[in-house]
Formats: sequence, structure tokens, C-alpha cells
Amino acid sequence: MGCWSARVRGILAIALVGAGFLLTSVAHPAEISIGYQRVYDPWIHAMATGQFERTTGYEIEWRAFDSSIEVMGALARGEIQIGHTGGTGLAGAASVGADFRIFWILHDIGAAEALVVREDSGIVAPQDLRRKRIAVPAGSTAHYQLLFALEQFDIRRSDVILTFRDPKELLEDWKAARIDAAFVWGPILAEISRSGTTLVNSGHLRGWGRPTFAALVVNPEWAAINPGFMTDFVGVLAATDNAYRRNPAAWDHKSDEITNIARIVGGTPAQAVASMRLYNYPSMREQLTRKWLGGGSIGGVAKALLDNAAYLKENGQLRTIRSDYEGFVTTDWITRRLAGSIQRQ
Repeated sequence: MGCWSARVRGILAIALVGAGFLLTSVAHPAEISIGYQRVYDPWIHAMATGQFERTTGYEIEWRAFDSSIEVMGALARGEIQIGHTGGTGLAGAASVGADFRIFWILHDIGAAEALVVREDSGIVAPQDLRRKRIAVPAGSTAHYQLLFALEQFDIRRSDVILTFRDPKELLEDWKAARIDAAFVWGPILAEISRSGTTLVNSGHLRGWGRPTFAALVVNPEWAAINPGFMTDFVGVLAATDNAYRRNPAAWDHKSDEITNIARIVGGTPAQAVASMRLYNYPSMREQLTRKWLGGGSIGGVAKALLDNAAYLKENGQLRTIRSDYEGFVTTDWITRRLAGSIQRQ
């Protein structure tokens, strides 16, 4: 299905011609389209209950996507103004000419993504992956982690049969026994784990020096003319994450919060509970630190984007990369929310 050097360039081609990255399709200041991926997170509860709309006063169109590539393509075409994507997808998009600002870390992936092998695949140890069919969503954090894992196992990219599939397609291939292994996240991860064994997860890779995250990005021109929305939106994100962090046990499979999240994302409430326990959700003040959005070019997110881009280039997924990615990260909206210094427009 392609990679960053081909597939992403094709998706972004129309939006990146001529004057550059088109980010001006905002006709009404009280409307916004937001792209999300089906991942279990606290903010999905606020989405399901209309809390974002009530707090901001904006009409929000919520659009589901199956990959970071699709999200960044929609952002490039002006179809959405805010999007949910992984660090690898952001590094790829920035490297091929996109313009956006990362303003919120949805989660530190922790151990929530994994490489699972089929029970009937004959794969017992990492070395057994050679000549096996492995599926992964293209341009995703899972894709990045898979490449890194293979390197740690001293397995070349050419030693495996790598297949790019979005999560739904990946599940179909798994059920039809068309693949031997897959690197993915919940709820698909829970589905394939029923008939598979985890070989390595993102928590292991984090310990080996490859932390991963998912974030929200915004069209910077839209954000600049809608500052009230941005600070209110960040406030809802923070409040929802805080509610989960304060008492995760209350978010059990019978709770309204988890029921709402499972209804939007798919899977069962029990799967949502188990998956969310594997993620970490940084607070607003934590997000401002050098570990995440703060620190400029030496901040955690800017460095992670550079690292992701460099790794993708080494593996033939990107042709060129930038010298740094500081310009794609902003602390403005969290800082303004904390300071309470903005006036609604």
C-alpha cells in the first residue's frame, strides 16, 4: 500500500502544490472539523457526551480515520482543522512539507502497542520472524516501532514480508490467516491477542530507547483566529485526563465513561479498561516540561520527531528530513489556558 516516500506524497500532493500547505478552508468561526483515530483515551468520553461543544460553543464535526497518514492528508486538504496522529505520522508529514502545530500530547503510548504472532505461525522467538508476513499500519508509531524492533533482533527489512494495512484490514487478514504477525494497538490488539502471543510491546521498546506518543495537531492559521476555542478545548482535554488520572479505578467496565469510549472506538468496555491502563496521560504542566512540548529543539517531542524522521529515512520511508522540528511544536495554548489571559473573540 505504500510508505511515506510514496503514499503520503500522493495523499498530500494536491494540498501541497503551488502556494504550499493549504490551511484556509474555515468559512465559519463557530464550526470546526476534528479528525480522530479509534484509540481508547479519556478525551473520547468528552467527545461522546458533547462536552467539547458545550464548553467551546462551537459546532464540531467529528471524523474517524484509520491511520495518521489519512489524518494528515485531511488536514492538508483543509477538511479538518485539528487531528489526532502519532509521532511517526507527524515526523513523516513535516518532512514532506506539511505545516501544523502539535499542541497537546494525548498519551505516552507506554506498553499499549505490541507485535503479536499467530499461535499457528511457527514463530516462537524473534529470529523466527524471518520470511514471515507481518502487517502494520503504514506511517504509524507501530510501523516505526516494528522497524526498530527488527533492528534490535538483527533482522533486516528484506528478511520479512512487510504488509501495510489499516487496523480494520489488518484484523481481516489476521482472521483469514493471510499474515503471521502484526504490530498494532487496541481495540484490534485485543482481538488478535485472543489467538496470538505478544513477542514484544512498546513498553519494551521504550526501555530500549524508543518512546512513542500520540498527539493533537492544529492548523496554525485556524488556531490564530480562534484562540478562545483553543484554550477552552485544551481545558476540556485537561479536565477529562485529570478525572481519569485521579481515579482510574472508577473508570471500570460498568462506568458511563468507559461505556461511552467503547461505543465510539469499538470493542468491549473491558477491552477499553485494559488498554487505557497501558497508557500514560501527562498533565498540562507536565506537557510544558522538556520531556514533552517544552524545551525548544531539545524538548522531548521535537527530538522524537527528528529521531522518527531520521529512522524512517534510514529505512527508505523518507527521502529527506529537516535539521530540526522545533517549529512544529507549540506550548501557546496550554500556557494561555493556565494563565487565563485570553479573551474570547
